[in-house]
Amino acid sequence: MGIDTDGRSAVYRITAIPENQDRRAFVESMLHRQFAMCHLMASRETLLAAPIDAALFRGAIPGLEAEACGSRDSRALKTLCLIVGEPRDDLGAIDGLYKLFGGRDARITVVFTPVSEERVMAEKFKVERMLSGKGTAFTQSISTRGDAASETSAVHRDLYHDSEETDFLVGALEALKNAALANGGAYKVMIFMQGECNDILEYLCSKLPILEKKTVGTQSFDDLCRIAGGLDAMIFDASRAAKMIGFSNRIRVNKIVPVASVAYDGGVSLGERASGIGENITTDLSAFNLGALISGVPGTGKTFAAMHIASQLVGNRRPEIAIISPTDEWNSFGHERGLHVIALSRAGTRFNFFKCDGSADTRRFYENLAMLLASASDAGPYTNTLEKCLLAAFRQVYSQGRAPDPVEVYEAIEEAIIEQHGKRGAGGVKYTKHGENARAALQNLRVMLNRPEFSKREGVDFPELCRKGVVFDLSGVSNKMKQFYYALLLNQVYGIADGFDTRGDADLRMLICLEEAQAIFQADRNYAATADLIQRIQDFRKRGVGLMLITHSVTDIEPAIRRLCQTKLYFRQSADVARFAANDLLFGEAEKDALIERLKGLEQRTCALNYLQGRKHIGADFARMPERTSEHEHEDLGETPRDDAATAEMKVRVVDGEGNAKEGVRLRLFYVGEKIGEGSSGSDGGFTVANVINGNAYRLMVLGDRRKNDRAFRVVGGELNIVKI
Repeated sequence: MGIDTDGRSAVYRITAIPENQDRRAFVESMLHRQFAMCHLMASRETLLAAPIDAALFRGAIPGLEAEACGSRDSRALKTLCLIVGEPRDDLGAIDGLYKLFGGRDARITVVFTPVSEERVMAEKFKVERMLSGKGTAFTQSISTRGDAASETSAVHRDLYHDSEETDFLVGALEALKNAALANGGAYKVMIFMQGECNDILEYLCSKLPILEKKTVGTQSFDDLCRIAGGLDAMIFDASRAAKMIGFSNRIRVNKIVPVASVAYDGGVSLGERASGIGENITTDLSAFNLGALISGVPGTGKTFAAMHIASQLVGNRRPEIAIISPTDEWNSFGHERGLHVIALSRAGTRFNFFKCDGSADTRRFYENLAMLLASASDAGPYTNTLEKCLLAAFRQVYSQGRAPDPVEVYEAIEEAIIEQHGKRGAGGVKYTKHGENARAALQNLRVMLNRPEFSKREGVDFPELCRKGVVFDLSGVSNKMKQFYYALLLNQVYGIADGFDTRGDADLRMLICLEEAQAIFQADRNYAATADLIQRIQDFRKRGVGLMLITHSVTDIEPAIRRLCQTKLYFRQSADVARFAANDLLFGEAEKDALIERLKGLEQRTCALNYLQGRKHIGADFARMPERTSEHEHEDLGETPRDDAATAEMKVRVVDGEGNAKEGVRLRLFYVGEKIGEGSSGSDGGFTVANVINGNAYRLMVLGDRRKNDRAFRVVGGELNIVKI
């Protein structure tokens, strides 16, 4: 139907739907591509036009069934197009349509067109500007420490007058904020009407705000979708777009067994027995609570083995799953199964790595964060020094809330380093050797906060990402930064796991999969993150949390962790570590030498493994992974464009006490401790620095004849800042 450029789209007739309709899941199963739902009133049928295989959305929603029908309308038609706002209630806008107008010679087509993240942000800032122009503004001075002598900052606030237009803009702004945080799940939604539609139009007007009506000429279904792509309309996040989903009341309803009562007959397959019998080797679902380790030299099938296991869990829509990978190998897996796939190297998706989501204890959250960040830094022998400074800063910022501003977090860390390992004087701050090294170790944090999407208080909901399943792709992140991002992401996952109760021994509530786990867990139990993991694996069992570690060599992982991981899949090992791998596996002593030799030459997709049998005893065998099945085609998202609205110019005007411009004043601009601009004010007192983060605070230094005469001012990106000297 021409929804994508390669012609692989198709039209399906919906033949069955689940008893409990999850309309949002239906929208998300389209993998953020344009699709259309066509409601044929005469035959009371619901058609779906989508550029993906029907198996994808059927797999994402148990109980949904569809058959290809190839229905295309090639007649030249005049079509009424409705640009709509959000439905006025929580019920679907299409609900009741078939009951009231079944048999009518009419066709109602709802087209869902994805919107890029930069477009969402541009619309958001546009609506914010419109709202700001409708209210009265005031500026309030706030003391940063609560006393008169402390530094003050100005906060600009807007009061909006009550009006119908303002209420609409406030609702639109809320929708855009949700869309901005929806990880690429924003849509424009339009309704196209053909045939006897006067009564239907009246009905839809009662359920939807109609923002605009226009008549368009269409030659085909393809043409209709092309027109929809070019029209402006209100932007919805997936939840709001889901209200525009509807199904015929003649479609068969399938009663689906609740997920909680799904039985895993035969357990989870770890592969086929390599002896040629063709028998599956299986283990209990809850066996993964005791840890799993997959190891082998590159190209032997480690990642595919992990995908083979994970696919059996995702297919049953549980447990929660979080995958952290330094490559993009897991992206296809995530796309095919409707998981969130997030590339950390791309601009657009907002994260606040310092936000304590869910039910996690705040104190434990920030203590883990301090430990992981210090371990992932380049602090070397000064790791403990840095961790103490981080803890001191976190105690302060988290006492004020669970979602601190990332820039304020950095400023608190700087202040803690000065208090513990520095001294302020007339010439600035002088650091001790410990202080210099601790501050230098924060370079990765400064690099991260210089990206707009990581520097805001708002951010994606990590627990929600894990509930559906998420793949974090670090393929575009530099090797120096990967360990740092592992620490930040892992802390969020730890926070979710810590929120589970301790009655999960016989269940698997969450699976954490770490590719190249040695990036964060060094083979040294004196390393803080490693020592912490040794305790966590034991605690994870009680909470129903499974941990799957993937490494190239068994010696990359500390022996105590290897001993705790009850499920082991060891693919071909290099000659120097084969003996260590053989010692981990519970084969007989008489077989040890033969096992070492076989580990050196295992063919691709074949591994030696330990596995739990009914959680009563451990078995040892050789297994072969199934052949890799051909992957479904999925949209290549490419590089997400940088959000232009997230960056702006820093404009400063230097004036004297009477408001006259001051020329030639030497200025330096700092952000999270880094100098990002330097120069002198012009004849109009102006000073401009490009590509600063819109709305974020910066420190402007007005340089005096001597260093002790330097003065600091707080300025904001994207605004005109008046500095009086």
